[in-house]
Amino acid sequence: MPAYTFKVMEQMKQIQNEIKQYVSRRQEFFEYNSVYHKYQLVKEKKSIFFVLGNHELSQFDTAQIAYAEYKKRLEPLGITVLCNECVNYFGFNIIGGVGFAQYNDQYNATTLIGPKNMMLEGRKYNTHSLEIQESQIFKNKYLEALDRAKLEKKRLLVLTHYPVEDWLGTEERDSSCVYFSGHTHRNYLSINSKEYIYADNQIGYKSVNFCLKRARLGFCKNPFMQYQDGYYEITIEKYCDFCMFSGEPIQGVTVLNKNLINAKLYMMKYCGYYGFFIISERNTKICVGGKVKNINKIKNLNDLYACFQNVLVMYIRILAPYRTLQEKIAREIKEISKMGVNTWGIEGKIHGCIIDVDYYHHIMVNPLDGKITFYYSQTWGQVQTFKNYFSLLEHINGGLPEKQKRLLLEKQKQELTTKDMLISVENINESPEVKHIQLRNSVYSYSYTIKQLQRLFDSNILREWNSQWENEAFIANGMIIDEFEKMFK
Repeated sequence: MPAYTFKVMEQMKQIQNEIKQYVSRRQEFFEYNSVYHKYQLVKEKKSIFFVLGNHELSQFDTAQIAYAEYKKRLEPLGITVLCNECVNYFGFNIIGGVGFAQYNDQYNATTLIGPKNMMLEGRKYNTHSLEIQESQIFKNKYLEALDRAKLEKKRLLVLTHYPVEDWLGTEERDSSCVYFSGHTHRNYLSINSKEYIYADNQIGYKSVNFCLKRARLGFCKNPFMQYQDGYYEITIEKYCDFCMFSGEPIQGVTVLNKNLINAKLYMMKYCGYYGFFIISERNTKICVGGKVKNINKIKNLNDLYACFQNVLVMYIRILAPYRTLQEKIAREIKEISKMGVNTWGIEGKIHGCIIDVDYYHHIMVNPLDGKITFYYSQTWGQVQTFKNYFSLLEHINGGLPEKQKRLLLEKQKQELTTKDMLISVENINESPEVKHIQLRNSVYSYSYTIKQLQRLFDSNILREWNSQWENEAFIANGMIIDEFEKMFK
């Protein structure tokens, strides 16, 4: 076993000991109140479920040998190791396994570590048929577990190391499931009416610490859906519920609690848009997730609500044309990605001034002049730019076998010629080599601000403030670009 596995096991032992003490201290309370089923709920919290990843498998000749060894080592500790197996746990069904990457043409056993037989096949023959077989085994078990869960009217928790798209492909995620995964070392969270995917607790290679996060398994709803336009005093719990509904759960409320000493938390709603403010005798702050930002000293709620409307409308009017352009590009990326580019499910994701093609290939849209840049970047501040989107696709497909790459590029080229936005744009500053850029003097410098403002379109939340607009209800169309430029000066 890899050395770090033993360290994780020791930490798991400590976690279990703490839970046992937790149960023991409360046992008399539950017995006194004769609430046996609640006592069982607390007692069951000591259960730990474990799935293997490709690194854990790398010391073994086959995945099956690894499964047996980890079960032998971990199950005596009370840890349930799931290897393509489904179990029932407190009203839920849980299916777990490695998952593997039968649908990932780039990051699979031909390029990543794993069981020795898969690595040998991948390196020697440039194929991953053994991995595909193992991945299909898990997929079949998942489909069986899903049918059973629906028949029993239970929620199905799906625990895998590899991301969902690697073992399920383009098949629709089921809304009755909650998916947990890791592997990519990049946090990802998707909570909406169609899917529940938690991949937001990834540790990476260098970190020596890890923590356990909580995930809500029930249906998330907007706690303010029925509220009329206006302002309302609310609790932190309701604010956290709203953030969960919006797909950005707050990991801690320490900052909020500290700022709420001698202060109150308010929600303001206007035409389906929301803002959250902490008002004290000293000042008013806007909530930015689990953080806060000073904005002004307006204490009168009517006055603040009027300012909220003005600032909200100004931001939307200024950002709407830019957002429309980004969304058009994102749609075209998603259409072309169906032609075979495997991007681990993030294709077309908009964050700040950047639109992801995959984790390392991106498109940046300059909000000031509309210039579009196609580039590759593995490290923050280092970029390699390309002349056009087709050149970027060639770079993405570079790791594929020559015949497959040629056929794929031809299909993508045919699809690309129908896309107005991507086919019509070329970057005159193409750079074949990776170059360092000055972050302070680049679009990166204000991409973070844009990202905060984009919550207006992603979640209908205002998280930025411009005090100059507090008393301006309208703006002439000719002034919009000027105001856009002022935002970043």
